[in-house]
Amino acid sequence: MQNPMRNYLNRLLWDKTLDKSSVVVKFISRSAVSDEGSFLGTQVLRVTRDGVVISVEGFEKFIPFTRITEIEENGRVVFSKKLGVYF
Repeated sequence: MQNPMRNYLNRLLWDKTLDKSSVVVKFISRSAVSDEGSFLGTQVLRVTRDGVVISVEGFEKFIPFTRITEIEENGRVVFSKKLGVYF
């Protein structure tokens, strides 16, 4: 079965027509006070089978797909676990 979130993040890496800076990915963060973190598409380094590796202040951080809750592009939700949205 295809993973729409993985496909979108891979497309973000390779599709030159997508504006990476307009993509915001929200995820459950165990280290944040509000339990929610986010990163921009420009921070994505690579996509693995189980998650995404991002750059945070010069360090690599792995975010599993299971912790990603929402992806927005230009302020429009393209993926949401809560709403069941998958574009």
